[in-house]
Amino acid sequence: LALVENKNDDGTSSCGITFPEFSEEKQRLGRKLRIFGPEKGDLETLNLHTPETSEISYVKIVDVSIPFLSILLLVFKYTIAFFIVSLFIFFAISMLTLLGFVSMASIF
Repeated sequence: LALVENKNDDGTSSCGITFPEFSEEKQRLGRKLRIFGPEKGDLETLNLHTPETSEISYVKIVDVSIPFLSILLLVFKYTIAFFIVSLFIFFAISMLTLLGFVSMASIF
């Protein structure tokens, strides 16, 4: 109900839910419900510590931050991949031009 009541201007919720113990074989959701959002404040606006949620045995709101090094490595990985793909395309066009299949005038 909290996700329905706390929607953005475009009618969507910035928070979501997962069921980490979900089992398709047993056809059950499990005993855990994980609520996540982009900012810690988004989770706090759900107001999970209310009398209506008295059946919830445990609520913990944490801020998950991604280490700078992980982001740097991810950017580096995709930069290298982009460079390799660009180099391959340049090599392929060069070979096609050299063999006479494509002229540079038709490319540019």
